[in-house]
Amino acid sequence: ANKPVIKVVKSSDSNGTSMLNENSQEAIFCIKDGIGFGSSDGANGSTASVVNYNQYFDMRKPGEIASPYKNNLPQDNTNYKKLMWVLEHSVNPSDTAATAILLNEAGISDNDFNNYKQADFNNNSIDKIKKDVIEVAQQAAIWHYTNSGTDYDPGNSPNFFRTNNNTGDTAINIDDLYNGSFEDDPITILYSYFIDGADKATNYDYTQSGLTEISLDKSSVASKTEGTNFIIGPYKINKTGNDNFNLVATITDGTNALNNAKILKSDKTTEINGANYSEKVKNSIGSTFYISVPVSDNLSKVVLSISGNTTGKTITYWSAPATQISVTQPIAIVKNETKSFKDSDEQKVYNAKFDLALRKFIVSINGVAPSVSREPVISQDNLKALANGTAEFDSGSTVTKTHTKDPLTVKAGDKVVYTIRVYNEGEIDGKATEITDYLPEGLTLTQNSTINNKYGWKADSTNSKKITSTYLSNTNLTAFNKTPSDGNYKISYADVQVECDVIPNLTSSTKLKNVAEISKDSNAENKSDRDSTPGKLTEDQIKNYNPGTSTKGKGYEDDDDYEDLLLSRFDLALRKFITGVNDQEVTNREPQVDTSKFGTIVDGKEVTTCTYNHTKEPVRVEHNDIVTYTIRIYNEGTVDGYAAVVKDDLPEGIVYLPEDSTNIKYRWKMYDADGNETDDVTKAAFVTTDYLSKEQEKTTGSNLLKAFDKDNMDTPDYRDVKIAFRVTMPNTSDRIVINKAQISKHTDSDGKEPKDTDSVPDKWNDGEDDQDIEKIYVKYFDLALRKWVTQAIVIEDGQEKVMDTGHKAEDDPESVVKVEINKKRLKDTVVKFRYSIRITNEGEIAGYATEISDYIPKGLKFNQADNPQWREVNGKIVTNALKDTLLQPGEQGFVDVLLTWENDENNMGVMTNVAEISEDKNDSDTPDIDSTPNNKKDGEDDIDDAPVALTVNAGKAPTYFAMIAGVLSIIGTGAILIKKFVI
Repeated sequence: ANKPVIKVVKSSDSNGTSMLNENSQEAIFCIKDGIGFGSSDGANGSTASVVNYNQYFDMRKPGEIASPYKNNLPQDNTNYKKLMWVLEHSVNPSDTAATAILLNEAGISDNDFNNYKQADFNNNSIDKIKKDVIEVAQQAAIWHYTNSGTDYDPGNSPNFFRTNNNTGDTAINIDDLYNGSFEDDPITILYSYFIDGADKATNYDYTQSGLTEISLDKSSVASKTEGTNFIIGPYKINKTGNDNFNLVATITDGTNALNNAKILKSDKTTEINGANYSEKVKNSIGSTFYISVPVSDNLSKVVLSISGNTTGKTITYWSAPATQISVTQPIAIVKNETKSFKDSDEQKVYNAKFDLALRKFIVSINGVAPSVSREPVISQDNLKALANGTAEFDSGSTVTKTHTKDPLTVKAGDKVVYTIRVYNEGEIDGKATEITDYLPEGLTLTQNSTINNKYGWKADSTNSKKITSTYLSNTNLTAFNKTPSDGNYKISYADVQVECDVIPNLTSSTKLKNVAEISKDSNAENKSDRDSTPGKLTEDQIKNYNPGTSTKGKGYEDDDDYEDLLLSRFDLALRKFITGVNDQEVTNREPQVDTSKFGTIVDGKEVTTCTYNHTKEPVRVEHNDIVTYTIRIYNEGTVDGYAAVVKDDLPEGIVYLPEDSTNIKYRWKMYDADGNETDDVTKAAFVTTDYLSKEQEKTTGSNLLKAFDKDNMDTPDYRDVKIAFRVTMPNTSDRIVINKAQISKHTDSDGKEPKDTDSVPDKWNDGEDDQDIEKIYVKYFDLALRKWVTQAIVIEDGQEKVMDTGHKAEDDPESVVKVEINKKRLKDTVVKFRYSIRITNEGEIAGYATEISDYIPKGLKFNQADNPQWREVNGKIVTNALKDTLLQPGEQGFVDVLLTWENDENNMGVMTNVAEISEDKNDSDTPDIDSTPNNKKDGEDDIDDAPVALTVNAGKAPTYFAMIAGVLSIIGTGAILIKKFVI
């Protein structure tokens, strides 16, 4: 079948520069013929829709090509290999070098193209003919494997046609344009080259012919000392793809090249062949190798670096989204690419050196040892591994010394004794000739202390907080013995002790961090400590000592250490928040605790209060709602404690519920304003509970609030109590009710009442953290009524005439509707007035106008037949028409009433009809905020009137209505608008 070959080009790059596929680094091919680009054809003048190609896959990894995209590719593995062979050997005809190689491999010379009839190619140059022939042959070969068995399969002996474009020019058989035999036609030869080559490539491994991937495997690398050399490894260079790459390898000490290193095979003995490091590393690809460097005291690290470039072809499958794949041609882009690679590995090395380490731990407070020993424990397994060579000394302490660093609590006046232990964990004997201890604010060296005198502690002449001891200057600490005769591995150590007083009346941090370090050392070989610098701690490091940032043991280095004391501080905090309204749970007001600043020093003082983030926007409630509050007590202190009594006040707007199950459970009691217990709710001024006291514990410690340890606790320990109130109408103008709660009594675990560091129990002082407020907003109910005349109706001689007044509810004042009656027809005339009544919910609570009353003035009468929704009751008429109409805030309801004039010439003049809401209702029984139903009180917004007037006209009357606006002056009351209807 003579199907067209489509040549795909890039029209422009992202900058709009015309490209027309002149980029010699890539070639673009249609994968599956028979599909257009964004439309069913996109040809013969039709406009194809624009489709974004945003799905792409590496064709060298067919297993990663998702459905349905892979459906456009050969499903048979052999044919897929053939397709990949064709793509691998395809070129962009604009790439002169690549084209020359292709034609040479196919056995085609440039002169072969001279036999084409250029004129029939629309005078194209031989160069352009060559490009077209290559494009067509390559594309046809691809379709042979992707359209197998369809009309789009060119077959083994295809006919090749071309046109200049896709607009319907007559197709010309390319073979007919060749002055020679079919077999000698370059397009036939080239097509056969691709088909023959692909068909023979049944074992073609396309996964290894792509862009090379080079990586350095350093996952198991370690540095060890073996004899006189550092042995570093194992390394491995992993490679995938072709061999088109270069590799440069260097070995340095981090700055300068190391020229005496060797690249060894996996046996760590045999050197790999090669003229230089680069060749040796390249020759090791796929196998493990090691680096050997002679031991040197001046060498601290060895750095292996590799770099280079790889070149190869990438073959990428591109497609539109799956929803458009049936009408959008998938394409393959074959691109020559160059990629750089670079990696390195740094290993620290060392020669056996001198190494002292220091540990500090508390041994007693006021002569009593801690309940849990704080003495370091050293693992025999760790020491044995060091001795046997299965573990190596590194740049930090490899001797694991396990001991707790949890702070111990002290109070002012306590005496604390520390032990400072110096270990020799190196391979050279040595001495700690001076130890320095840095006392924090809150500790001082105990005077006349037997311990301090023994160990010779002296204060610095310029800094009394810096004390030193040379007690160990004559004590030799022997090197680590790798072959103990008794098989008991140990490292030598020596101790000094120091005794300190906790200073009373502290204003600084409650955490007293005492830091010690080896400030001077010595050894017979005069070598430096391998991993520490004696006396290196700066003033800032001591002040902000943070061993958590160290990678060398507990301290900054392994020759410094610390102990923490926690100054006793009693501090309870209270938060109050609403957790329920009636049966509805409220979940968005619980405090979110932020401890990020807790324990830090701000403006010279320690922050000892957490930040509690929770909204205090009032919760909107209604009259008679039941609101449940949760009162949460936190322990921010360093001492365990109890909230023995919690107090809650009773402001206007809420009523305590003594029979509520929540209040009963939490043991609330009422008190009057004088503090006397009362059972009378009306006299209650506040309530208290002892629910969280030690005495009310169900099990020992169940109410105990544990001290806060920021290092081991996300938030302070807390306990909750709850309380419920009924909402009443407040007397505040803003309708906000503020309820206060506070801790009125606290105790420690022994039942004593310590002083809270930042609050006074049972006393409301603004800013204290043992108190809190919560707010509610009480919504109001407000129905308003407006009444106006909408129609005047006159019936004369059986003929009804209706006139709309045009009045609106908003008219204020409402003009009088006036009807003039011909005196001669008075007795035969019927006049009616239609009134509209509107009820508007101007409040915040939904409700009903369950009854509306209308007070009929003298001169007008009620006819039941005209008003089926109304009835007469006690001299007025009422309706329940809106009793089931729930009016949400802002909504309105309407009802009409039609009244008839009592035909009598004495019933003339202005008659004012009044309507009022006589009954209302809402679910919370909230009274109307500004009106009282059925009180007929002028000025309230639930009552309104509408005036009408009748007059007699002695003249001849027309037979139609006319409406005339006029003004009737009323002495003393201003102007009343008149709307006149003449009949």
